[in-house]
Amino acid sequence: MDSYASTRLTRIRTAMKDQGLGGLLVCANGMRRDHVRYVTNLNVLGSWAIAVLGPERGPALFIEDPWDLDRARRDSWAESVTAGPGLLDGIVRAAGELGLRGPVGVAGMELMEAGLVLALRERLAPLTLQPATRLLVELRLLKDEGELRAIRRASELADAGYEVFLGTARAGLPEYELVAEIEGFLRDAGAEDNMMILASGGVEVTGMRPPTSKRLQVGDLVTAELTPQVNGYYAQICRTLVIGEPSAAQQQSFEIFWQAQEAAMESARPGVTISQVAEAQNEVFRKAGFGEYVSKRYTRARGHGLGLHFDDEPLIWEGNDLRLQAGMVLIAHPNTYLPLAGYMVLGDPLVITDGGCERLTKTERRLFAVAP
Repeated sequence: MDSYASTRLTRIRTAMKDQGLGGLLVCANGMRRDHVRYVTNLNVLGSWAIAVLGPERGPALFIEDPWDLDRARRDSWAESVTAGPGLLDGIVRAAGELGLRGPVGVAGMELMEAGLVLALRERLAPLTLQPATRLLVELRLLKDEGELRAIRRASELADAGYEVFLGTARAGLPEYELVAEIEGFLRDAGAEDNMMILASGGVEVTGMRPPTSKRLQVGDLVTAELTPQVNGYYAQICRTLVIGEPSAAQQQSFEIFWQAQEAAMESARPGVTISQVAEAQNEVFRKAGFGEYVSKRYTRARGHGLGLHFDDEPLIWEGNDLRLQAGMVLIAHPNTYLPLAGYMVLGDPLVITDGGCERLTKTERRLFAVAP
């Protein structure tokens, strides 16, 4: 195990001790693999994985598929990796070998089948289990230098990917062909993954979604989120373009989004609450007469965290009183529907610094126009 892994595991164990935990079970499923990756460095490919971390030893890692053992042993920093059936017996055995003491935290308990949770409670008794997802969520809020290097590289890929997007989008092109070009480029450039949604059209468009066979048309607003992943860590860029020349209404609408994102970046600094960052954006819409469109009827959030999950905590919304700290990474995006021109997006990854924030992507913050 290298020093980077040892430092991370020490940090996790310190948090466990502070919360009075004598062990930690960490669960992943096909949709949420981030907590297990944080603890073991493994990119989980199967439908489940569980890591067991003791107060001094571990982790021991259990995965679904025996054919994946070689990769898992190579890529993870787990002391042991076991695959296939016998999960319950394996966890019980590891709990004894790794010296787990009660209570034992379970990060990702909400991802586990109820039957497995009940069986673990029975088989691990007298050890008790309690939810501990927040322990890892809070640790993961602050990024170390290795994590920031990965996010910076992912941000570079996001910029490069959007440049390809601009060079590919044209009237008559199906949405799925546009996305395929970006996916191919990003994978070739070294991205592990890319979460991408988009939309095309006018005032009838109220949000983004996966690509369809719909063909781009002159006058369309084309919105996109590109979210490449490097060494497990995601960055994201949100931009809007027009096929042809932007209309006056499209330009007027985009100016509101630009001002809202600018307000977010000016407010984002240590000590400020997430709620204040959201409020700074929303006030721009309210002052422009569009306060109705900052509600959950039209927008999900004013941004979110970035890290091992593309939609990480914290969710940027009014009422979230979490305070920003140096080392947090988030995207501020005032994405919403406005009746002026339809749904628009604008967003960049930000790392919180001692004096404010640093924008990690370099793509211009403007309404792009591409020739039909």
